[in-house]
Amino acid sequence: MTIALEGWRKFWSPCHNGAPPANDDFADALVITGSSGTTDGIYIGCATTEPGEPTGTNILATPCWQTIWYEWTAPANGTATIDTDNSTCPMDNHSLWTVDGNNKLDTTLAVWTGATLGTLVEVASNDDQDYPTPDNNWWSEVSFAATMGAVYKIQVGAAGFLFVGTSRAIYAGAVVLNWNLV
Repeated sequence: MTIALEGWRKFWSPCHNGAPPANDDFADALVITGSSGTTDGIYIGCATTEPGEPTGTNILATPCWQTIWYEWTAPANGTATIDTDNSTCPMDNHSLWTVDGNNKLDTTLAVWTGATLGTLVEVASNDDQDYPTPDNNWWSEVSFAATMGAVYKIQVGAAGFLFVGTSRAIYAGAVVLNWNLV
């Protein structure tokens, strides 16, 4: 079933493989390293949120129903930029969310410090890096002053939700995380 709402294309779809990604929970954050890099796309369609999981102050889509986690230790002092550019969702009947007819996955992004969900302190957060521009880029991007040796927890979410009857539709797609420290 396809639901069209004012230029947005949303598709109802079950979780493709039934299992959440390996980095679904805070404790299982995927460790990323180095001054720069890009992850392979991680399918977020089956991701969940944990009890007590925070939402960044600059996140418009609250609550985020699906999040995945990364952990990065800054190798030097500098300005870190982290984004979800090139995160996509397939444009077929398994898609759930496409934006303005393209296949950009609408993401949220928050960076935290702290060892547990209950002790997290927000460093930066973003939802829709340059909305509302003519491009309507629904990917997310943050920049912050990184401290050498500091451990940063990076939370990426699929933005918003859609209800179909009494069921909550999932936002499906591949999250790509990019980071650069200068």
